[in-house]
Amino acid sequence: MAVFVIEVMKKEKIVIATHNSKFHADDVFSIAVLKKFFDKIKVIRTREWELLKKADFRVDVGGKYNHKTRDYDHHQDGSPVRENGVPYASFGLIWRHYGRKLVNSRKAFDYVDERLVQYLDAIDSGIEMKKNELYVVSVGEAVELFNNNWDENFSQDKQFMEAVDFADLVLDRIISKANAFSLGEVEVKKCLKKMKGEIIILNKPRLPKEILSDSFAKIFVEPTTVGTWVAVGIPIKPKSFIRKKYFPDSWAGLLNEELEKVSGIKGLTFCHKHKFIVAADTKEAAVRAAKLVLNRKK
Repeated sequence: MAVFVIEVMKKEKIVIATHNSKFHADDVFSIAVLKKFFDKIKVIRTREWELLKKADFRVDVGGKYNHKTRDYDHHQDGSPVRENGVPYASFGLIWRHYGRKLVNSRKAFDYVDERLVQYLDAIDSGIEMKKNELYVVSVGEAVELFNNNWDENFSQDKQFMEAVDFADLVLDRIISKANAFSLGEVEVKKCLKKMKGEIIILNKPRLPKEILSDSFAKIFVEPTTVGTWVAVGIPIKPKSFIRKKYFPDSWAGLLNEELEKVSGIKGLTFCHKHKFIVAADTKEAAVRAAKLVLNRKK
């Protein structure tokens, strides 16, 4: 792949900032696109504003979308939506501005957007997609991508082994995920037994949540891997984007001091614009947010 150079960026090393804690396809693919434009990049994963503002790019963090300042967040109100109704997540915003330079035609640009970018954007934005509403690149098709195109003449054996390496990574991760899932559900059941009311406090990050949909719990509170906490509305069924409870409309898309002021809860740092999750510096703040939602009349 040729390395394209964005003329306005002259630094020897480009610093790209994205959020810390759990990563998603949205931020991973965003970085993968930007990586193709520079020989050297440094990725920092943080939510600390002093570090964010020093970066050359801010991706999926920062509460702002502005191509001129290299800000590509989508969590705030007013972030763009495609004509077909699919919101732009950060991957879509990055592809919107840089993807055309990586392909040979507008048709090729749209091909990638329709077959990969839009689906990942929809998932990251909390949009439940119906069958055949968007084209989805499956794992099987991802493997087939390693085959030569009509205009390529790579060694088919070499391409095969690269596909095997890719499949090996996927297989390792899904086996690890499966093993962790069964053990994790045991931990969640222990937490359910200790639950009082409709809030479940999970004692470890990233425990499997599927069984919570059939429980009396409406919100779960859990620690993150970076020492912060989140409160999250539980889906009405596993994998659904419809939640049993949502946070107030007035909180949507707010950050830090502005969110603290509107909510009256010290320590809240972020509320998703779709209102299904809030982040907090402390467990106490996350629990207070959950209790406030449950005590609301609506």
